[in-house]
Amino acid sequence: MGISERMGDVLGQAVESKLLREVKEHSIKVRHLAIIMDGNRRFAWKSNIATGIGHRIGKEKLERVLDWTLEIGIPWLTVYALSTENLNRPKKELETLFKLYDEGLRDIADDKRIHDNKVKVQIIGRRELLPKHVNDAIDYAEQKTADYDQFVFTVCLAYGSREEMVDAIRSIAEEHASGDLTLEEINENAVS
Repeated sequence: MGISERMGDVLGQAVESKLLREVKEHSIKVRHLAIIMDGNRRFAWKSNIATGIGHRIGKEKLERVLDWTLEIGIPWLTVYALSTENLNRPKKELETLFKLYDEGLRDIADDKRIHDNKVKVQIIGRRELLPKHVNDAIDYAEQKTADYDQFVFTVCLAYGSREEMVDAIRSIAEEHASGDLTLEEINENAVS
């Protein structure tokens, strides 16, 4: 590693420390932080490292963000990790990602920080599109943190806005067809 890269780490840590102090000193009331995990492949390509390593570095950065949210007291953290569009990536890359999600979910379910801070872990998305070992890891993480309510860490896997809209429309149509929702009651609240 060259001196400029080491300086980047030192400067990055200094800036991170300053930002954390600033947030703590001011009454910023952030209730929800959402992050789209994007650019790990481009980062790996630009840094001349394997794509899988880029994804792993992204996971490590996410752990730091989780630490920040716990330290600052932001109760909701949502991470958009794998869209349905990403499922069209090459098989080898998907296998690497699925392995990373499997490991990551199991690690987080056993992480002392999660249990000390009573963080509920929940995964949303089209689970039927994910391999069994990832679904098993999801079940493991959700079950181990099901009773917690201090913080909520949501991971979006196999998610997509179009699918979410279709699901919402179907749900509303079912409620209307069963007589549980009148036409007049279909409004912004019903959709959300």
